Amino acid sequence: MIAKKIQQINTFTLFAILFGIMGFCFNCYTYYPGFISPDSLDQYTQAYNHQYTDWHPPIMAAFWSLLLHFHKGGALLFLIQLFVYWLSSVIFFLTALKHFKRWSWLVPLLFLMPYLQNFVGNLWKDIGLAISWLLAIVVMVNANYEKRKLTLFETLLCFVLLCYGCWIRINALPGVLPLLGIWIYMKSDPNENTFKTKQLFRKIFVYGLLVIGIQIFITQVFLKPEKLYPECKLFCHDLSGIYKESGDLMFPSFIKEYDGFEAQYIREHYIYSTFDNIWWNKDHKQLDPFFDEGQMQSLRNCWLKAILKHPLIYLKNRSLGFLQFLRITSSGSKLTISYQYIHPNDFGLHYNSNEAAEAITAYVESQRGMPYMQPWFWLFMNLIILFFAHRRKFGQNNFIILCLAYSSLLYIALEFIVFQADTEFRYFYWNCLAMSLAIILAIVSRTKKLQSTEPVHQA
Repeated sequence: MIAKKIQQINTFTLFAILFGIMGFCFNCYTYYPGFISPDSLDQYTQAYNHQYTDWHPPIMAAFWSLLLHFHKGGALLFLIQLFVYWLSSVIFFLTALKHFKRWSWLVPLLFLMPYLQNFVGNLWKDIGLAISWLLAIVVMVNANYEKRKLTLFETLLCFVLLCYGCWIRINALPGVLPLLGIWIYMKSDPNENTFKTKQLFRKIFVYGLLVIGIQIFITQVFLKPEKLYPECKLFCHDLSGIYKESGDLMFPSFIKEYDGFEAQYIREHYIYSTFDNIWWNKDHKQLDPFFDEGQMQSLRNCWLKAILKHPLIYLKNRSLGFLQFLRITSSGSKLTISYQYIHPNDFGLHYNSNEAAEAITAYVESQRGMPYMQPWFWLFMNLIILFFAHRRKFGQNNFIILCLAYSSLLYIALEFIVFQADTEFRYFYWNCLAMSLAIILAIVSRTKKLQSTEPVHQA
């Protein structure tokens, strides 16, 4: 009996590893050396020159710069990203084969879904965040099914992965806090776990401060990024919307004195969901994107005064923009659901497509009309999962599902304040991943009699 069980486990392991290797090799063949957008190229330039700015969180560029010591270009970062993605598939698939065989086919289906395959080869901070958190989650799910706490190695690995994801995306902190909740539980002995909700929140708060503290230390002490004040776009967007609705032009004087500034142009071209069409326009009406500290302070003060003076207009504009961001309403823009090329550059970076890659792109584009290719769908699933998780409907997985749902919700909720465009499906990559994991765990919990009907970890 024992020998048979060992043989069965070995078969499961080999099958899961084979699936991961095949997926990794296929993505290498189709996407190598990774796709680079203008944003990615900006980060690569910083990594190449070892000169960082705060337009993007600089830690991803710093990590990229370390890889450039071994190989120029994006290939190493691409291979690491793919390795983490398919390693996650192996761990999760093996967990499924061991513990919920009937539904194990959902795992390979998930990792091959068009809403994940479309961007897995893109060197974006959105994707790096989601894939880092993915590996941390599947490691913790595996430990939960095995009814044990995380090993020391797993504890450190998961913490590093959660930190890295948080450090490379500006709206990531709210999303990482619920995941830290899972980590806090899983690094403790399930048989001795006596945490209460207040204690858990306190620990999440403390570890959240630690994550922020480490990020500030690395950024300010070692990287010292040049300040370009990326929030200036947000301020100008809100000021433009308030001006259009109220006629109250509250831009600071130094902006209104620009040769290219034209109030009527802003009023005519304002869009609820983005400022890019004004910020980077072809009509020579651009605002100077590079402000000094004094100018930024003036802009920030004007922005705050405008919001306090016209709070209802601000909330209206943000709400209508957020609806367009979620594609519940339409701004007329096209949603980018695939990006399979390298932006023209002076570094000699290029991508040679092949028939397999073109077939994937065609397949992804053919799915454009499906609900799972729409941001609103994932928010809808988010709310459904939260409703049932709060009613403790998912047994052993309930706490993990609840935290995944809150992570996804908080991650997207901050976009209400900071969204920049409604054209990028990549902004929702973590939501797709988090909710897909939660849905699989929910299906398993509701349709299969688990070995234990009581949660191993309860909040």
